[in-house]
Amino acid sequence: MRARSVRLFVSFVAALAGVGACNALTGAGDFHTRADDAKLEEAGSGGDGAGGGGGGEVPVDAGSDEPAEDASTLPPPTCACVAAPPSGWIGPVSLLRAEAAEPASCPAGLTAAMSGGAEFEVPEPGCQPCTCKLENACKNVTVQPHVVSCTSQICGDAGVVGSSCTPLSYCWFQSAAIVTAFGQGSCTPSGGARRPATWKSTATACTFSDEPDGGITDPLNGGCESGLACAPKVAGVEAATCIVREGDHQCPAGPYSVRSTFGRTLSDTRTCSTCKCGTPDVTCTGGEVTVYNDDTCQNAVDVVPAGPTTCETFVVATATGSAKLTKTPTVADGGCPPSGGVVTGGSVTRQSPWTACCLP
Repeated sequence: MRARSVRLFVSFVAALAGVGACNALTGAGDFHTRADDAKLEEAGSGGDGAGGGGGGEVPVDAGSDEPAEDASTLPPPTCACVAAPPSGWIGPVSLLRAEAAEPASCPAGLTAAMSGGAEFEVPEPGCQPCTCKLENACKNVTVQPHVVSCTSQICGDAGVVGSSCTPLSYCWFQSAAIVTAFGQGSCTPSGGARRPATWKSTATACTFSDEPDGGITDPLNGGCESGLACAPKVAGVEAATCIVREGDHQCPAGPYSVRSTFGRTLSDTRTCSTCKCGTPDVTCTGGEVTVYNDDTCQNAVDVVPAGPTTCETFVVATATGSAKLTKTPTVADGGCPPSGGVVTGGSVTRQSPWTACCLP
């Protein structure tokens, strides 16, 4: 009698196992990976099971540009039996989309089979603006000697006078001098580099990983009946079920009919024109030139204000003298007009394409 009871109990357990296997094979319901329901609740399912979205889960919104806070807090992936991919295609996968420059990371237990971008943005203007750095402006002045006054005869050659002693020819006895020009300096160009194009929207095709604790390791033979395959599912993650393939392809016949194409990288062949600087146009203010009664800047005679309308008269004992800028003028305004830094050719294109065909 006891032996018969044992046989009945074993038969009952086997029957229950058969019901569970049937659900998995037909796709009537998702089945868990190595984690049980208790581990799902611990991961933050809030008691809703693998399909729940409550509790402490960190959802990954495929339509948002906000990345997941921590993919490791999501429940482990489960499996749903769907149509197996045709020859040449990979899948089924969970396709995560993001409105972001970088593709989203796969949740724990899944690994990226492919990733890349869909749409891209080309910045305008396409090149960094050109700038011109003004250097050595107002560091010297041009001094012109005259006879008696600055409205009378010019005598001697004009001299470019800086902070070091410069020989200067005067008229005999009473002379005059006026600053006629300021040193304009020079400009160094910079900028003009190409501004990089970036992805506007991206996608990641996630499939089961081979980690010991990371989900079902053989999605094509994970308990589904012939013609079906395991599609990864993660509670709280909005993702389409798709098949993927390298290259640009049309979708195969069958249920995977929603087609999208992506590129792994961007090719940017745009070129920018070289930055250049025009002639300096600078306004200087202040400054003083000291004139000397010798050619070594030892015996000062007078101070000439560094201004285009100020004339200074003085008496010298010799026709050969010198001058030196003893107070340097400052830049009041002006600079060099920049040019260049515009796109002259080239384009931005997606490279290394791949195709995703998804269930409607």
